[in-house]
Amino acid sequence: MASSYLQVAYSEGKFFEYSKTQKEGFSEHKNKEGIQKGFRKYYDSVEGTLESIRVEASQKLAGNPEELKVSFKDLNGDYVVITMMLLDIKKDYSTFAESFLVHLPNMNKGVVYTITPYNFKNDKDRTVAGLSFKENGTKVPRLIQSAVYKDGTVKEGDIPAIKWTTDRRTGKPEPNSEDKFFYLKEVLDKGLEKYAFTRNDSTIPQTTTSTTAQTSVNQEDDDLPF
Repeated sequence: MASSYLQVAYSEGKFFEYSKTQKEGFSEHKNKEGIQKGFRKYYDSVEGTLESIRVEASQKLAGNPEELKVSFKDLNGDYVVITMMLLDIKKDYSTFAESFLVHLPNMNKGVVYTITPYNFKNDKDRTVAGLSFKENGTKVPRLIQSAVYKDGTVKEGDIPAIKWTTDRRTGKPEPNSEDKFFYLKEVLDKGLEKYAFTRNDSTIPQTTTSTTAQTSVNQEDDDLPF
């Protein structure tokens, strides 16, 4: 029984497996400065049953930020561990972690899902990024974000709306996502209990990650081209 360890390449909108050395199917990866940073093998999607979820402090990244690790068992019985930063630089849930959490309440053990990361510009030139989950070709429903628009229109949803408060220093409106954060924390806590990871679990193998924090962006499923 083999295991593979994937991260999300934010800019490419793909999963990737990392290697320090050249391997078949892996391509050289360079950072923004053109410095060679190992090798990557990219995946458009993965397929399997959700086995376990855990949150762990990174032992490799500066400041030891927490990472969300989600284990799936693929159709060959092998394990795929997907690692994502839990929080972004603003201390909200990161783009891909949030996208996972808003689908989690509608996922179940023993069901085969196809998971596809994405990052593209929509027709309004806005970045749309996240994770798509499908069961037998049908999208897994996601929790709906409530919203209050400038004209006073209210969109009812599952997740509390982001509140706007006036910064007394600048006089400008500032978003407050505290209610949303703690709602998603409750979703995560329930998921950690339902899909508890134990050290004698077959999903125990660890992985070295190079994931970086990202600021949350739009994730509306209706914008997806697939």
